[in-house]
Amino acid sequence: MACLRDRWVCGACPAGATLLHAGTDCRTAPPPLPPECARCDAAWSRCTAPFAPCATGGPPAHWPACNSSPPASPARVDTAYFTTGAPARFWSIQSQTRRLGLAAARVISPPVGGERTRCAQLELPLWPERYLSLHLATIDVLRGAVRCAARAAWLLVLEDDAQLPAQLPRMLEAITRRVDADVVWLDARAGDFGRGPAPCCAAGTLYRTAFLPRLLEHFELGAERRSCRGANDFGAGATDLWLAQLVDRLSERERRHVGAVVPIIGTRGFASLAQARNTSNFQLSSARWAWDARRSSWPAWLERAAAEEPPEAAHAEARDVVDDIVA
Repeated sequence: MACLRDRWVCGACPAGATLLHAGTDCRTAPPPLPPECARCDAAWSRCTAPFAPCATGGPPAHWPACNSSPPASPARVDTAYFTTGAPARFWSIQSQTRRLGLAAARVISPPVGGERTRCAQLELPLWPERYLSLHLATIDVLRGAVRCAARAAWLLVLEDDAQLPAQLPRMLEAITRRVDADVVWLDARAGDFGRGPAPCCAAGTLYRTAFLPRLLEHFELGAERRSCRGANDFGAGATDLWLAQLVDRLSERERRHVGAVVPIIGTRGFASLAQARNTSNFQLSSARWAWDARRSSWPAWLERAAAEEPPEAAHAEARDVVDDIVA
């Protein structure tokens, strides 16, 4: 049963109600209600009964200018990254975003074995806690962006092993003008330029902020979960696979391309969580991937954006000077 708090759930929508999902949810249900309708609170109790009412919520990402910024322009992009806090990884992503002039919000992944990951594992018992830590960090970023939705039309989320091109701001500007999708995979490992979803990899992902509440409806866990549709009803074993399956289903249902692949972000070659669990993934997950590894698949407009002279502050990153930090 799919149910959102403060709404009605019915076997069939009564006359005058607004259909939210065919045959299951009603956004409004004017009285008198037919007997097959119930308050969402009752349906919610049945939905959450198998799970302990513990909290997975942590501090959301925060942009200092959130409440004082002008209305979002169509091309404006906010940036956030999450990190384990390991010095080499943290310094790598922080130095890159600063050189590019990106005022990026930072989120620290919750510790493995902590209260938040243990709570999340009650709902996703087959997930390793390391993966749950990354999933919860993703949720913290999304929650912060939803709270600050008027600030930007797009959200760029980076992992701390990302390798960013010096021309990234101009490339993002071109992508937000040219690509009609709600989720854009930017990781070079995700495949050639084209339609999404991608089956893996999230060193960099671009989200349309208007899509984020819908994504949170599926991703949230524990006491913060608002929908019975969450708790990984896709059976995926990691966040990136869950996202791919969700985008694929939405694309089929809505008959449009919700996702796209625009491979412009590389990886720095840190040992990844996937490799730690399965050494057969080494080539994909831990080998260094150049940001332009898929350049041959780029359209002409993206090639032009990448060829433009980068800002002066980004020249050092174009030479990959953080090698001495992560070596």
